[in-house]
Parts: sequence; C-alpha cells; structure tokens
Amino acid sequence: MWAVGLNRFGLKVMGVWPINEDNESKSFFTELRVPCMILIMFIFIILPQMFGLVMIINDIELVINNLMTNFTACLCCVKLFFIWYNKIELQPVVQSMIIDWERPKKKWEVEIMKQKAFWMRNFIIFDYISLAICYLGFATGPLIGFDMRLISNITDYESHHLAIQSYYPYDYNRSPHFELTHITQIIGGFFMSMSMNIPDHYFGTLVFHTSAQFLILNSNITDFIQQNDGILGNTNDIDKKLRIFIERHAYLMRTIAVLEKSFTFIIASQIFLMTVLVCCTGIIILNLLEYKCITVQIIVLGGTLINQMLHTFFDFFASESLATSSSDIFFNIYNSCWYILPKRIIRSFILIMIISQSPKQIKIGRIFTASFKIYCNIINLILRYISMLFAFTRKRDS
Repeated sequence: MWAVGLNRFGLKVMGVWPINEDNESKSFFTELRVPCMILIMFIFIILPQMFGLVMIINDIELVINNLMTNFTACLCCVKLFFIWYNKIELQPVVQSMIIDWERPKKKWEVEIMKQKAFWMRNFIIFDYISLAICYLGFATGPLIGFDMRLISNITDYESHHLAIQSYYPYDYNRSPHFELTHITQIIGGFFMSMSMNIPDHYFGTLVFHTSAQFLILNSNITDFIQQNDGILGNTNDIDKKLRIFIERHAYLMRTIAVLEKSFTFIIASQIFLMTVLVCCTGIIILNLLEYKCITVQIIVLGGTLINQMLHTFFDFFASESLATSSSDIFFNIYNSCWYILPKRIIRSFILIMIISQSPKQIKIGRIFTASFKIYCNIINLILRYISMLFAFTRKRDS
C-alpha cells in the first residue's frame, strides 16, 4: 500500500507489524525478535560502555562521548520494548487504516488522505537516506581513519579504534578479536538506528491518518447540515447518516486514546533521546569546529543531530495536526445552521460539539501535550545545556 508500505517493511523487519498476514508473523522467532535486539544492544553496546564510563568518569569530554551512544542505546531499548509490548493493542488501529485505504471512496476523500500521508511518506524516505549516510559514516569511519569520537589512552589502543568507546575484559587489539568486536558494535548500532527511527515513523503515520479521517468526517457533517437545513428528506436516511457520524466520531476518539496509551512513553523516550544526543553531539561539533578538524566527522555528527531534531519535530507536528483536525469539527458545526434542524438531530450535534470543543493532542508521558510550544521550550532548554557544557569544558581545558 502506498501510504504504509515503508512502515510495514520496517516493522516487519523488527517483528512488530501487528497484522498477521501469514504464519511467519506468528512464529516464535518473530515474536522474540525485539527481545533479542534489546539483548544484543545491552550486551554489545550498553554493558561495555558502562564499564568504560567508570574508567573515564573524571574526564567530562570523554563522559559526553560515552553518553552520546550509551544513553541513546538505553532509550532505544525502551522504545523497542514499548512498541513490542503494544503490538496487539495497535492491531485494530492498523487494520482500520488498511480498510480506510482499500474501501471505495470519493475522489476528494482520497486527496485528503494522500495529502496527510504525503508528509510522513516523504519524511520517511528522507529519513532512511540520511540514516544510511550517518550509519555508513559511523560503521566505516573508524576503519578508514575518521573517528567520530574522542580517542583516549584509557579505553583505546593506539593501533585500532572501535566505533564506540567501550571497555572489554580482553585484548581486542589483536586480529581477529578487533574485527569480531567491531562487527558486534556495528550490529548493535544498526539495531539502535532502527529503534530510533521506525517507532516514530509508525506513530506519525497512524496519527496523520487519524487526522485525515477527522477532516473527512468534518466535511461529511458540514455537507449533511447544508443539505438538511431546509425541507428534510427521508427520515430513515437522515437517521442512518447521523448514526454513522456519531459512531465514526466515537471510534476516532477511541483511536486517539489507543494511540496515546501506546505511544506516550515512546515519545517521552524520544524527547529524552533527542535532548541527550543533541547536547552531546552539539558539544563535540563545537569542539571539532574550534580545533578545525575533518569535515567528514562534522557532517556525520551534524546529520545525526538534525535527524533526531526532525524526528521529534514530526512527532509534535503530527500531534498538532490531529488537534487542529479534531477541533475543526466543533467550529464548523457551531458556525453552520445546525440550530434550525430537528431537536433530535440538534441533541446529537451538541454532544459531538462538546466532545470536539477541546483539541485532542497526544500526551507525552501522560504529563504534557505534544505541541509546538513545548517543542520550542525543549529546544531552548537544549541550547542552554549546550552553552553550559561548552563553557564548562573550556574552563576545564584552561
């Protein structure tokens, strides 16, 4: 399917695509794919970096380099766990989305759905391209002499440098120990890249689709009021349409509740991930610019920084789009001639207006809503942290 094809591919690779299309999706290996990915990241990324963090705890710049990947890997495990844990709960939402695309529709309905899906589809394509560039830089950079992090004599050997700052209880400087260790870090980094990006693609696609369904419902209700503001037609047809509107609106409200419950901690993890990653990469980039270091490092780290900021921005953008689409139903009904309709229809529209009066936004961690105002506050906070950390590192150097 045009709208969800890229999402379905990524989610199937991770084993969390909720629609069982064949026996393979129900297999034991598929069900345990995410726990295995989490275990691999913990053993090959998090655990060695924890030991390395203990050794370099007194050096702020090395700590920043460590946290850039260590803390990111921990939050990636959290995102993977929640997307796997809520797989079954999201199944009816995905099934409904597929039905919405496959059922016969009017041309203007298709245009609305394509317009909403266009944003997320293009972002996913751009994201996969930027992700591939950053991952290739991360994986191959150390092999050709471009290290993406600080090198120290505490956790690194002079001749061989790993992609991630780690400590191992064996001498990985010899062959084939170095090659095998580097491969394990590359595999763990690949899983990190998947878990950083694919859950956000999933969230954006579902929220934008729900927003499109609100717009379609809004247009149908407006047409219904305009057609029946004078002499009413067949009473049975009117009651049938009204019942469809009420059931559809109630279903969309339940969909928002499911999306919020399933993704609230995933989006919260993404915000923490972006905050830590942008702070750490920002400090490293500023240091590289000050020392006039190689441009390749700046491109890879800068691409990772922009990528995560765009991810969080699209999460908030999807939530804002949903809020606007859901609240537009209230304004359009209120500004129409709904008050001249029969009383039984008025009562139904009053209930819809009461429910639609407040914008429906996704709550992050069940604490605050995902809005552009909150996003700007987070970016402002990140810039303050970068300024403080950069000044602190410069003071330590002097």
